[in-house]
Formats: sequence, structure tokens, C-alpha cells
Amino acid sequence: MKPKKNSYPPVNVGSSFMLVILVILCMVVFAMLSLSGALRDENYSKKTTDRTTAYYKANNLAEERLEKVDQILLDISKETNLYTFDYQQKALSSLENIEGITVLPNEEVQNALIIQYLVPVGDDDSESLRVTLAANDRDIEGYYRITEWKQISTQEWKGDSSLPLLQ
Repeated sequence: MKPKKNSYPPVNVGSSFMLVILVILCMVVFAMLSLSGALRDENYSKKTTDRTTAYYKANNLAEERLEKVDQILLDISKETNLYTFDYQQKALSSLENIEGITVLPNEEVQNALIIQYLVPVGDDDSESLRVTLAANDRDIEGYYRITEWKQISTQEWKGDSSLPLLQ
């Protein structure tokens, strides 16, 4: 009989250790990618929540201002007739006393008014909520009609789209 040779396993012990290290390394890389994605999503969610909260605070302030305008127009309508020059003048003088409200006579419709005000959205003053009303117009049911309720940018756009190129 021939003596048995020591049989070695087909895979070295070192190669199985390397395989375990590679699997652990892949798991760590995937964990780090998942963590960075989760942190990015959390930051995005916070920014979205802050913007939404700021918009609705501005919306509430605009509603409060609209309530003041509505009350003033109601009080004036009790004193004078609608659609008259006297109503227009009283509305102009009363509404200009409210901070931030601009009142202009409507050039297209006789004795009608255009009432406009801005409410800042957030703390950075880069956006505002613009509200425009048409008042004292015979085509309107009630005292006014909201013609615009829109979020606008109040900063000038700087279109610097140059790219640094090697020369």
C-alpha cells in the first residue's frame, strides 16, 4: 500500500478569510451609502417642512389682512352706496391707513379700485405672497373679487451661468 498523501483542501484557508473580509467590506459600504441617503432625505424633508410652514404662516397673515379689508369695505358700504365716486374715495383713504396695502383706482372701470398687498414668506425676504383684489366693480358679486393670490420672488434673478474652463 502506498502511504496517503496529505490532502489539502481545494480552497486555502487564506482565500476564505479574504472572502469574509470582502463581504464585510461590501456590507460596510452599503451601510454607509444607506446612511448618507437617509441623512440627505432627512435634510430635504426638514427644508420642505420649513418652506411649507412659512408659506402657510404667510397665507394666514394674508387672510387676516383680507379680513381687515373686508370689514372696512363693509363699513363703508353701510355709509354710502356702492359703485359711486364717494365710495371709491372713502375706500381709498381708509385702506391706505393699513400697513402694506396699496390702493389704486382702476383705469379700466369707473369708480373701481385695485387693492394689492405683499406678505413675506419666511425670514429671508426672497419670496412674498402677492394678493390683488378688484373692488367696487359692478361685475363683482360682493365687495371685491380676488384676482391674484400668488407666491412671487422678490429678489432680482442673477443669471450667472458661466463655467470655469481651462484655458
